Amino acid sequence: MKWFRNDRVDERLRAERPKAPDELVSRISKATHLGARPSTRRRPALALVLAAGLFATLAGLGGVGYAKDAVRNAVNSVTAHSSAPAVQDSPVAGNSYPTPKYKAKTTPHHTKLRQNQSGNFTTTLIPKNGYTGTVTCTAKVVKSSGGDVSRYPTVSPTTQTSPTPTNLQWSVSTNSNTAGGTYLLKVVCSDGTTTRHTNTPFQVKT
Repeated sequence: MKWFRNDRVDERLRAERPKAPDELVSRISKATHLGARPSTRRRPALALVLAAGLFATLAGLGGVGYAKDAVRNAVNSVTAHSSAPAVQDSPVAGNSYPTPKYKAKTTPHHTKLRQNQSGNFTTTLIPKNGYTGTVTCTAKVVKSSGGDVSRYPTVSPTTQTSPTPTNLQWSVSTNSNTAGGTYLLKVVCSDGTTTRHTNTPFQVKT
């Protein structure tokens, strides 16, 4: 029965062991919190490392149970301040999250048309980083060498609005009076904040 008496004594000692004062827990929590400040994302890990260093000292003062109470309460306090929303709201983390945006591209390139022909072009709007906006695109035909605008190919439609992702179709038409040369289908897209430009070359043969 000796082992039974020893177990009862151990249980009694654990039940009567002193608890760490609130002031001591607060001081440990503050020291651990300051030690973790340089790297927000590493707070829980640094807290545990510092707490381990204090454990031996506290054990000498009030026993292992005393040390465990003090360290556990301090670490829990610091870890609670290291929750995900706090990290995401910090200036450092805010610069790490990519900004939602969209890209635009128009294809095909270097299409060749003859008079009285038409060709189809596609502007693809690609959302990035969770972008969910609506974009308005306008299209027109330009010619770097200039000339009589009335003899330029025409594009239809000239304006389209759509949420992303999407493919916008443009039809470029020529007639018997269309001047030959190299043209650009110029598409400008905007969501009110961000503007994207595409310039797609094509040729008209006479």
